[in-house]
Amino acid sequence: MGNTYGRGLPVALARGDVTIGMIDEAVRRVLTLKSKLRLFEHPFPPELDTAERETRLAAARALAREAATKSAMLLKNEQGLLPLKPQQRIALIGPLAGVDALLSGWAAAGKDVKAVGIQEALKAALPPAALSIAKGVDAEGDDVSGIAEAVADRARGRRGHSLVGEPRAGAGRRPVARGSAFRAVSASSPRPCSTSASRPWRSSRRGAAHGVLADRARAGRDGAVAARIETGNAVADLLLGRASPSGKLPISWPRSVGQIPIFYSQRPSGRPFSPADMFTSGYLDTPVTPQFPFGHGLSYTQFAIKNLRTASTKFLREDTIGVEAEVTNIGARAGEETVLLFVRDLVARRSAPLMELRGFAKIALAAGHSGTVRFTLPAKALAFPGGDLGPEVEPANSS
Repeated sequence: MGNTYGRGLPVALARGDVTIGMIDEAVRRVLTLKSKLRLFEHPFPPELDTAERETRLAAARALAREAATKSAMLLKNEQGLLPLKPQQRIALIGPLAGVDALLSGWAAAGKDVKAVGIQEALKAALPPAALSIAKGVDAEGDDVSGIAEAVADRARGRRGHSLVGEPRAGAGRRPVARGSAFRAVSASSPRPCSTSASRPWRSSRRGAAHGVLADRARAGRDGAVAARIETGNAVADLLLGRASPSGKLPISWPRSVGQIPIFYSQRPSGRPFSPADMFTSGYLDTPVTPQFPFGHGLSYTQFAIKNLRTASTKFLREDTIGVEAEVTNIGARAGEETVLLFVRDLVARRSAPLMELRGFAKIALAAGHSGTVRFTLPAKALAFPGGDLGPEVEPANSS
């Protein structure tokens, strides 16, 4: 897409940074792989009859809907605002309700006609009079004339649900989350909000624009732009409680740009933060913790994890360690929990990270039910780069 090779290689050749032989070798590797994949013999997939094509399409859409539902993360849910009640009237606010915003700028040859928008999915799921649509602000330009209509919908007693995120043409550049628009719509609580983004947003003055949204929204869910064609149905399933969120954040979400870099696997500080001691590692104007930590993600129910255990307390470098834990659904609804397995070497010759992710497991449980999650952890997963930068597993400290 960036024409890097077409523009850069002639210059690199002229400078002597690369040779024709190097380019030929790189091209030869690509052509060899294509030959092994038989792409020269069958460059296009075989034509399918209508019935088989529809069957495959239905299966693909079902998988896409499941992936979109399970990848969404519920960041906060004050007062149990979500899922929405069947009798509630909803005002869908924001310019990203249609299908044009779903495929994003990374969609290449994706066709909008195949996508299901949030507006379309909610219209199909709700009675005709239960849903109203208000754009609020313009997705690309600076038109904010629709804010008054959005505020009026809220005044008529509708539960406002704000949709903010990255527009298709501006993905990665500017989020559709103007402070004035969101503040006006969220002036009366409660106020759920859905965002569609694959990264935290930075505002010009305060750092993380997502942090402003998180502070003002009583309930919020976030979904990566990669949800694509079944985003609308997935959002409707989650908002209306037909599915329970189970996604976990794959990054630490900063409160401010000043916290970056911030990540879960940092090494321990010589002066770990303590609120009672001003001479420890911290900030004067913001908490030291992220807005949302790595692995954060709520559900419509609650889970308790206990009785973590290993199959053996001793193991060799070539062994595999069995790890188990009991998970109980202590809430009132069925749900699925994503359990993350972290390790830390407390006593070692080198400074080990505070946490290192080494596995995850999912378990679906009815209300009040319990189950066991199991992990298989190779001993080599506890290795770290040694003096020669090769993997080294250190004997445990018996003390």
